[in-house]
Amino acid sequence: MVRFETNFVTNKVKWKYQNDELGGQHDAQMLDNGNVLVFANGLYAADLSHSQVWEINPDTQEIVWHYAAKDDMTSFYSPHMGGVKRLPSGNTLICEGNKGCLFEVTPDGDIVREFVSPHFVNSEMFGRINWLFRSRWYAFDSTEIINLGQVS
Repeated sequence: MVRFETNFVTNKVKWKYQNDELGGQHDAQMLDNGNVLVFANGLYAADLSHSQVWEINPDTQEIVWHYAAKDDMTSFYSPHMGGVKRLPSGNTLICEGNKGCLFEVTPDGDIVREFVSPHFVNSEMFGRINWLFRSRWYAFDSTEIINLGQVS
């Protein structure tokens, strides 16, 4: 379930969305157009387990845009972590956390760039993993990037 702006004094929720096909979700965020973008983990999907990214119109509850793998829906699957960010270009940055993969897709769902983390650690519980929890996008002229080379 996706919820926004819970008032903990009155226990009222401004907006919520329930759809079992989300299969858990991560990184829900309000877009400039008023829609909500969310990484749908897909853990409890009725069909084969697969992840998706949904843009939901909060007024109509309609999924107005979505990304799913074009080749084999199960090839995009991160059951317990992931992230998403709409970029100024209109493309969408997706973090497929369980595969250590970041990729950018166009509004038509075409992948324009992809990066798989080569950094692995050994976990007693999960073995050798390169998981990524989330990614962030920064413009080339952002203060976060410009100040990287400066030492105080």
